Amino acid sequence: MRKKYFIVGGIVLCLLGVFMFVFLSGKPKLVNEFNAKAPYQVLTNHAWKVMFTEKINKTSLKDNYFYVTDEKGNRQNSRLSFDDDQKTVVISPPEKGYKINSSGYVLHISRDIKSTAGRRLGSKKEIAFTVQESLPVIGSKQRLNDHFRTILKREKKRQSFWTMNSAEESKKSDSSAGGSKESADVSETNVQVAGIDEGDSVKTDGKYIYHLSDGKIRIIKEASGTMEKAGEIRYDDTFYPQALYLHDQQLIVIGSESGDWNFQKRHDKENMISRPFYEFTKTIVYEMKNPKKPKKIREVKQEGHMISSRKSNGIIYIASIFYPEYMLLDQGDADLRPMYADSADSPKMKIIDYDKISYFPQSQERGFSILSAFDLAKPLKKAEITTQLGSGEQFYMSSKNIYLAVSDNSISEEEKDFVWNPDTIIYKFSINGTKIDFQQSAGVKGTLLNQFSMDEHEGYFRIATTKGDTFDNRTPSSNNIYILDQNMKMAGHLENLARGEKIYSARFMGDKIYVVTFKQVDPLFVIDAADPKVPKILGKLKIPGFSDYLHPLDENHLIGFGHHTKLVSQKGSREPLIRTDGVKLAIFDVTDVTNPKEKFSEIIGDNGTSSPLNYDHKALLFNKETGLFAFPVNIYNDVKNSGYEETKLAFQGALAFTVDKNKGFTLNERITHVEAGNMPLYEEWESVIDRLIYIGDTMYALSPSKITSHSLTDHKKTGELLLQ
Repeated sequence: MRKKYFIVGGIVLCLLGVFMFVFLSGKPKLVNEFNAKAPYQVLTNHAWKVMFTEKINKTSLKDNYFYVTDEKGNRQNSRLSFDDDQKTVVISPPEKGYKINSSGYVLHISRDIKSTAGRRLGSKKEIAFTVQESLPVIGSKQRLNDHFRTILKREKKRQSFWTMNSAEESKKSDSSAGGSKESADVSETNVQVAGIDEGDSVKTDGKYIYHLSDGKIRIIKEASGTMEKAGEIRYDDTFYPQALYLHDQQLIVIGSESGDWNFQKRHDKENMISRPFYEFTKTIVYEMKNPKKPKKIREVKQEGHMISSRKSNGIIYIASIFYPEYMLLDQGDADLRPMYADSADSPKMKIIDYDKISYFPQSQERGFSILSAFDLAKPLKKAEITTQLGSGEQFYMSSKNIYLAVSDNSISEEEKDFVWNPDTIIYKFSINGTKIDFQQSAGVKGTLLNQFSMDEHEGYFRIATTKGDTFDNRTPSSNNIYILDQNMKMAGHLENLARGEKIYSARFMGDKIYVVTFKQVDPLFVIDAADPKVPKILGKLKIPGFSDYLHPLDENHLIGFGHHTKLVSQKGSREPLIRTDGVKLAIFDVTDVTNPKEKFSEIIGDNGTSSPLNYDHKALLFNKETGLFAFPVNIYNDVKNSGYEETKLAFQGALAFTVDKNKGFTLNERITHVEAGNMPLYEEWESVIDRLIYIGDTMYALSPSKITSHSLTDHKKTGELLLQ
């Protein structure tokens, strides 16, 4: 009898389990916590992202299910859209943004929202918020620590979730036509925006060459093609130089200072900061009236590692990001603020005041963005320091503004079918001399490739992004162009370009935007942005390979630098294997924007061939007037009659071409620092040429071991100076 009860009870439990599974399956739940006691604070163009655990039915994407009302109950004219996963609904702000003088708004989420399985949300949600014109400040130690405690709690919850799921399963213009601006005699760094210098490993003033290599700076005197070593600047193990600038007999060195440091010895108990390791972005300014005896005249330090730097009108701008050791909060209170020092003010380290740290409402960022600016012509004027709670990854600067872009990695701890599919937040700062002020922020779909994915033109900010994954059918990739006005409000956009592919390079040239996407072939898109509200595709070109970097030759021609590719079939797979097959140079003719053409091309080497120019635009030496186009390269050739795809190093050095829109590419010289007959099996660091420059009619190739000079008239080697 008892056995019978057990059997009946088991059947009842099974039926109950099936019922609960059917009842709960497909039922949408809100992922966002939305549990703040006080109204949320947002900026005027804030876009709400409402995330659900299930895909939402497209019939629920209506303004009677998602809407915003003001203090009088008036509905706002918001635009609704799905994110690619259809589990996130984006409620964009009104065209002119939310009003600052309003006493408050409410975001309404209806209980009648349905999932694609037909299940209702079941309960409504109302989220109150107010609008801020500028960023609020942290103001106190408690508020800052509370922010990081929230992050710490969230990360622990997330870690627990992933650990649990892992157990269950086991049973990445100012027009940007840019380019290097050459004087009559001296090359300059190849930059993105004309007139705004970028730090590099080599600089020259026409008399001296300053070369950063192996953690030290070599100073070489040049005189009509002859060279002699004039001096050297060395550093201890705590400082690693990364970038150089020259300005009015001043050498500026920016690098990373790091090591072990007990801050207890530097601060009183109340303001004690305990960190086992420190990293600062350090800038050293030298007076170079006598280059043989550099004189240190200033040091500026800001905590964190460098994102990027620029020089404009004699002012140095530096962006760094600092991640505090917020895990210390498990042991009690801690001072997590970043530090800085400026010898123009005091040699002592200082901590950023709480009321000098602003934050982005609803930010989940774990780091501080620190922007500094100081005037090289005013060595006694203190550097301006701007600090925000919120990190940055990519940096773009025009003559008037700085833009920091960071991936928006908002994810759900409850998302059991998680797919990594981040978006991007852009922070805009105005610059006026050394003064840096936050202006606005905005969010766009997808992530950007590098600084060339951003541009400012006639007051509009333009950005190219890739959303989704090229090789994941759950979130297939697509590419987008977004154009934002001076208030960072959406002016126009072009979405879903080249689905299934991703952006490999972009170049903004006036009203035209050029984008290269790739998966199996290289489409070059020509986009018209003359009307920022309605960007449109004018033409496209499909060819094998892809361009990592696009460089303007003139207004109707582009130079593409990338890789040639081959498609190799694979047994048991519908998708062919994509094999890079040498570095590729190409000239694109966009005179007829509706029908772009590859006018000339040059393929260098075979599989394995690469150049720093594939990932670093500053590796290019270009002179528009003479057509000089030179770059470092390591060339590999296929081994013939090999039983498998074997390659060997055939050349290590640099190639110098003349580029002409009517003649294509003409190779003038192959430059190598490898001794004749001693080609190594693999690249040797000491003889890798990393940069080329020119002074007058002489070109110089620089590697860690030597510098060689070469005539630009007869293309012959004219001199050599050993550096080791």
